[in-house]
Amino acid sequence: MGKITEPIVVEIAPNTYHINEFGIDNQYLLVGDERALVIDTGSGLYDMKKLIAKLTDKPYDVVVTHLHGDHNGGSNQFEEVWMHPLDIEWLPPVATTEQMRWKAMRMEEISREHREHDDGTGWPSYEEIFPYDTVDILEREKKCRYLELQDRQVFELGNRKVEVFHTPGHTRGSVSLLDYKRRILFSGDAMNFNVGTRSVGGPYSGVAVSTMLRGLLRIVEQRPYFDQTFTGHCNYAN
Repeated sequence: MGKITEPIVVEIAPNTYHINEFGIDNQYLLVGDERALVIDTGSGLYDMKKLIAKLTDKPYDVVVTHLHGDHNGGSNQFEEVWMHPLDIEWLPPVATTEQMRWKAMRMEEISREHREHDDGTGWPSYEEIFPYDTVDILEREKKCRYLELQDRQVFELGNRKVEVFHTPGHTRGSVSLLDYKRRILFSGDAMNFNVGTRSVGGPYSGVAVSTMLRGLLRIVEQRPYFDQTFTGHCNYAN
């Protein structure tokens, strides 16, 4: 079987695309009648602007669900990116290569762990599936401009409305986006297997459990408006 050398794109609903960045993270493209919306920019392992141009010729906005390098690492490919201000304040002036590679390096560690401790599943090692290397993440001196994303902000795409909900927990500024037309919630890492809470106070910290609970309850409040959720990750190597 050949190796996967390009991100995997699946149309999960009409004009709604899931982009699998080599098993590391999920990104999404929502296309309306007039505009499009990009959700998350991944680790920066590929030319995302080029891929988007293949999927739509409409103007678009870019939103990241939170600041972590596997969701914000490709942001410097764009001129402007929307992010919640509670996460913007932790960003360095320019995302460094090391910050953009952190998740990619973690996937290599997982691959080694599976090789060294065979659990009987027979899963292939990561590099057998996705032949990328962290050297593929290039230094990006260009800096994008971050715009302050607000709770209940609405992106009107043309016969398609997407609303932002502040859902802290994974980070202080984590957000989820509700696509009313397709009845899909895009929740980043707000409620998947690695939602986690961490020590409060650093750029990669989570929040108090009580704050995370309030974020999760905000998602529950929107339950009448969505039938599906798509998060920021799948399982190992998808």
